[in-house]
Amino acid sequence: MADLNKKQDNNLEYLSQKLEELDRGISVPESVKASQLLERMKNPPPQLKVVKTVKWQKAAGIAAAFVLVLGSVLYGNLYVNKQSDGFVASSQNTEMAMDAAPIEGAPEAGTAKAFAAPPSSLDEENSQIEGMSGYFAKDYAQIREELKSIQDKPQIMQKKQPDEKVDDGESEKHPDTGGGEDLLTGGNDAGDIYTTNAQTQNVDEADIVKTDGKNLYYLYTPVPQNDDDQTQPVIKIIDAKSLETRSTIHFPQNTYATDMFLAGNKLAVMYAYDSFYTVPIYRVYDTGVEQKGTHSIEATTLSVYDVSDAEKPVNERKFEQQGNYINSRLVNDTVYLVTESYVPANAHLKEVTDEMLIPSVRDTAVSSNIQKLPASDICIPSQVTDRSYMMVSSISLTNPNSSSTKAVLGGGSTVYMSPNNLYIAGSITDDTTREETTSLLKFSIENGNIQLLAQGNVPGAIDGQFALDESSAGDLRIATTREYYVNPAAAQAELEKRRIKREQIQAERNAWFAAYNKAVEQGRGEEFKKETPKPWVHVEESPEVNADSNKSNPLQRTTSNNVYVLDESLQRIGTLEGLALDENIYSVRYIGDIAYIVTFKQVDPLFAIDLSNPNAPKVLGQLKILGFSEYLHPIGSDTLLGFGYDTVTNSGGNTTTTGLKLSLFDISNPMNLKETQVYRMGGAGSSSEAIYSHKAFMYYGDKNIIGVPVHLFKQEKPDTKFTFDGFYLFEVTSEKIEYLGSVSHSEGIKDVGTIYNQGLDVQRGVYIGDTVYTFSRSKVTAHSLTTLDKIAECALQ
Repeated sequence: MADLNKKQDNNLEYLSQKLEELDRGISVPESVKASQLLERMKNPPPQLKVVKTVKWQKAAGIAAAFVLVLGSVLYGNLYVNKQSDGFVASSQNTEMAMDAAPIEGAPEAGTAKAFAAPPSSLDEENSQIEGMSGYFAKDYAQIREELKSIQDKPQIMQKKQPDEKVDDGESEKHPDTGGGEDLLTGGNDAGDIYTTNAQTQNVDEADIVKTDGKNLYYLYTPVPQNDDDQTQPVIKIIDAKSLETRSTIHFPQNTYATDMFLAGNKLAVMYAYDSFYTVPIYRVYDTGVEQKGTHSIEATTLSVYDVSDAEKPVNERKFEQQGNYINSRLVNDTVYLVTESYVPANAHLKEVTDEMLIPSVRDTAVSSNIQKLPASDICIPSQVTDRSYMMVSSISLTNPNSSSTKAVLGGGSTVYMSPNNLYIAGSITDDTTREETTSLLKFSIENGNIQLLAQGNVPGAIDGQFALDESSAGDLRIATTREYYVNPAAAQAELEKRRIKREQIQAERNAWFAAYNKAVEQGRGEEFKKETPKPWVHVEESPEVNADSNKSNPLQRTTSNNVYVLDESLQRIGTLEGLALDENIYSVRYIGDIAYIVTFKQVDPLFAIDLSNPNAPKVLGQLKILGFSEYLHPIGSDTLLGFGYDTVTNSGGNTTTTGLKLSLFDISNPMNLKETQVYRMGGAGSSSEAIYSHKAFMYYGDKNIIGVPVHLFKQEKPDTKFTFDGFYLFEVTSEKIEYLGSVSHSEGIKDVGTIYNQGLDVQRGVYIGDTVYTFSRSKVTAHSLTTLDKIAECALQ
């Protein structure tokens, strides 16, 4: 064994010499220099999946790495040469670069304080990565090099002459936009105090209404009193018995509150803040780089209030995280906050320091200063999907000194959280095939300590968070819809033909204008235009679609639907593809090891997919009915409730919605699915917020009651007529859907515009005991659940 260790050291020494020679001979970015790659081999980054490492594996890895390094360097050199051929810059990368000096209350550039990196919980000498090849950054310089590979070089603009009109670049806003268990009843299956209808049990989701049984907490935007009234959201704390307002929480100017959590006596509110700090805009001219005005970096604030005394809420803490608000979750007393922030500077500019490329946070419980994340908290995954940072923080509501933040290069928009892990899904579109791929990031959240565990992807696009689910074994199940060309070869040939035609037209334009400009210099511009017609004006494009025959359309596309199972490292272990050709997924619900999936084009197939063997998903049964469900909710163990639209297909084959629809499905035998009850509401044009947000769906499990806000129309040829706005209540069991009644805030008003302008459209309904509360922007009402008689009302103006 000693000989083997000595031989291993000799190999490392030899490899070091060769790599140093490569560094001297080839120009490559810092992050892919041979010496940097060797350093990573000697000191590997934190690992994500633990396996024992034996000496022979390490020695063999050295030999393999040498070949890999040679290939990487050669590829890197080719890549750099290719990139230097030319760049087409976006306006964002051309105009934005960040200077830390103007940050109010923040340290100067190059001196930003950073959170201390938590110690790794993995033994780096006895573990290695399997699957994902990403790593946390060693330093800011490494991050800069990675950004250079994904950012365009700034476009050089011609400097305007002094007498020409120049955009002075005044201040502008930075465009920073850019079930392990059988959870049979969602997140609120027991108790007589309402909790938000959440996807996963014991994982709360933020919403605009919360209650602790004593008080109602309502986040809303007051109705403007006149056309010039610029209102912004407030929170009313209302006594649940009397409906008297106990206090009102206001927010700073230029902020917009979105949703909130309630945990014990802590109220946590998320709001957008468009002036986290102000930075200059840089523009690159042929004469040099100049600053042109400023723009603001946006942040999302988590503001924590102590509401022990509901009449005097106290703002205890603000946690500000750079980027636009994506979503959040609450587990016990810890909030998990997810934002996305576009990199606010261009790494190619020498005026931009490394620190200017790094995202920031500020926690008033720690410091009043804005703090840059340390490089060790920023991950560069193996596949960088976007020029942005996805930031994830855990913030304890009870321990002000406890928070953890990680950032990952790459974007995302959908958040799913199990009791143990947080997943972020994004979308990548291939420029050639126009096919979407869903990218996945997985984070562990143990004890509030956030660690990136894995990165993966699957073909197709998801339909929201319910497309994802984590099994009791830790596997991730995901349902996607893939859209693709029917004939890929014909499509690529057609696209190439069109590309060549566009280039030809552009060449003709350039030649014509060059000749015209020369003619103008000679004083015969008008004569040239008469003599030389523009050759591209009368070019006829080939039709994209032939209504009589799809065969003549090489760009015809279709869809299929798929279910994938990924292991703990997000490696694919199970695949079921080709479901419901030429249809799209509209809703998904996982109950134990069965996925229920609704697809739709003209009819609504409900599929039951067996996932008990993660390596071999299979269809157990399917049911085809008219209409489709946008949301699925379990009722007990053998019944599924669907909420969506009813449909009709006309003689021309076109399908349209004809109103809202509740469907009750018997799933006791997944191989023989049955629709047992249907309840229809309204006609064409009807809608419900619960169709688009499951948080607006009220489920009172102890009393078998559901409630949904509805906005109903009825068909009166040739138009539709408004009939009702309010909250519908039903008793739902495995045998029946029974309408109980409704609550409206706009009785007697038949004009839709008047209802909206007066803020009388009902947005939510919640319950406490035998009372149901309904919320609009103008009032809150309390009604008896048994008689629906009004008990009290609170005017919000």
